[in-house]
Amino acid sequence: MKTRLQSVSKALAQTERQRERLLDAYLGGVLELAEFERKRKELEARTDSLLAQKRQLDASARERTELARIADSIEEFREQVRRDWPMPTSSRSAGWWDCSSIG
Repeated sequence: MKTRLQSVSKALAQTERQRERLLDAYLGGVLELAEFERKRKELEARTDSLLAQKRQLDASARERTELARIADSIEEFREQVRRDWPMPTSSRSAGWWDCSSIG
């Protein structure tokens, strides 16, 4: 995921450089207004798409971090229960107590 986020960031930077070159070309008289507007809109659409991808990747990264935190909390709780609560003495009730099948 980190690699994909880096790729999107690079693409955003490249798109910004293209936008700057496009403006320079227009201001230098190399492009007509209609061509400039068409290409500018294309670059804006690309930028919007890349920003949407970046938002999705950022959200996925936050979600994964949160899930890892929750999993750690569950594991911590499981270990605390094993450590602090006495085990049942009868073999009949011991089955429900064994948390090893959970994780």
